[in-house]
This record gives sequence, structure tokens and C-alpha cells, in this order.
Amino acid sequence: MLLNYQIRNKIAPERGLFLFQICCIILISALVCSFERCRGYFISTISQLKLSNQFIGTYTCDENTLCSLTAGPGKVFYLQDYQNDIFLEGTFENKGDNENLLHCKEVHLSDTVMEEQTIICENLSFKLILDDFTWNFTKISEIPSKSWSGSFGDFVKEYANENGKN
Repeated sequence: MLLNYQIRNKIAPERGLFLFQICCIILISALVCSFERCRGYFISTISQLKLSNQFIGTYTCDENTLCSLTAGPGKVFYLQDYQNDIFLEGTFENKGDNENLLHCKEVHLSDTVMEEQTIICENLSFKLILDDFTWNFTKISEIPSKSWSGSFGDFVKEYANENGKN
């Protein structure tokens, strides 16, 4: 019986240590997996730029989900409306705090009229008048998006050819 007691006391601490090590490994693994899963969220939250009322960036149209406007650092902007096949190319001048004067340089695929106009970016949005209709644009990114390579005119021609819009 004494031998049995001695064996049990020697084995029991080793079993306890083994179970403790297993629990530590599981806990560390869970923490590492949790960090790996959440790290992307933390990084994207940290790296996401705060949006400003500066005109440069990418905007979507509130009235038409297939319409967007991109304003680039070269003082150029591009409007792409795939629903109505309106593609505008123009320039802008900064007139003051969040105020810009837009000039339409070229209209592709439509006879849309965009008069020279001043827009004011407030609350990350602005109003633009096209063909006597007011469209609301909301900023989604500080980074100008560009879905084409080469010139905008070539991009529109290619789009027209692919969609039979000559």
C-alpha cells in the first residue's frame, strides 16, 4: 500500500504539470488565432484615412449607384455614369475652402450638358448640375480611383465598342 501511495504521488504531479502545459498551449493558440483574425481589422482601422472635404478623391452618386466621380491631383476630374452612358472629362480650380470651379472639357457618348459651375464640398458631399438636374455625390475615398489605363477617351471608346454604343 505504501508503494501504491508513492507511485500515485510521483505520477500525480507529473500528470498535473502535463495538463497545465496542455492548457497553456491551448490558451496561447487561442490568443494567437484571435490576434491573427482581428489584426486585419485593427490595421485597416488604423490605416484608413480620415475623409476630408478636399475635392480630390472618389465619390459615388446618391441617385445613381452606377455613377461615380473621380477628382485627381492633376486638377482633373472624370465622371462615369454607366446607367446613362455619360462620360465627362474636365478640370477644376480651387476657389477657396472646399470650394471648386468645375470646367467640362469633353463629353463622351452623350449630349449631356455640364455648365461651368462652382461646387462646395460640405459633410463629404457636393451637388452637381447635369442637364438641369441636381445630382448629389458623396465621398467614399481620399484616393482617386481609376479603372482604366491610358487616356479616358480611349477607355470610353473601348467601352462603347464592347457595348455596341458607337
